[in-house]
Amino acid sequence: VRLYGNMFAGHMVLGIFALASSVFLTCGIQALDPISGVLSLPWFLLLIAMTLGGILEGTGALGVVVDRMTRSVTSPGGLILATLVSCYLMTIGTGNGMLSIVPARAFEKKFRDMGIQSRVLSRTLEDAVTLGIALVPYSMAAFFIVGVLKIDAMQYIPYAFVNWIVPIFSLTYG
Repeated sequence: VRLYGNMFAGHMVLGIFALASSVFLTCGIQALDPISGVLSLPWFLLLIAMTLGGILEGTGALGVVVDRMTRSVTSPGGLILATLVSCYLMTIGTGNGMLSIVPARAFEKKFRDMGIQSRVLSRTLEDAVTLGIALVPYSMAAFFIVGVLKIDAMQYIPYAFVNWIVPIFSLTYG
């Protein structure tokens, strides 16, 4: 506990913020240099989001939420819908695709109890998280897309047809 107290005593936190926002490494390829910052702000946001996910999982708060969401679920389609909703909420709340997979660990038991193969859970996560994260304008995926296409996130989101349609198929086949 003392270590954390010293770490966050004041200047350490300011130093982390300064490091995250000022150090920008380049890869040497002129076309990629504007988007290749290893320690740029999006990476710092990723660190914060991963910390939040660890706190939610470690305290058991996420398990309680998932348990409440799945109490009334009686069909495979309902379980897939609950999984999609929880992943989208986590994605929107954190802007992080990797962190949105955290609810899957809580849903894994419910999938087993209903006799649904784990590959269905995996596919549902793929549909919600991997494709859905690009629709969140403040996510790492959106930062990358904006950097590559040089357009605002709200300009490409309406045209991301696959990202919108695939979760509908998940529900249909669930």
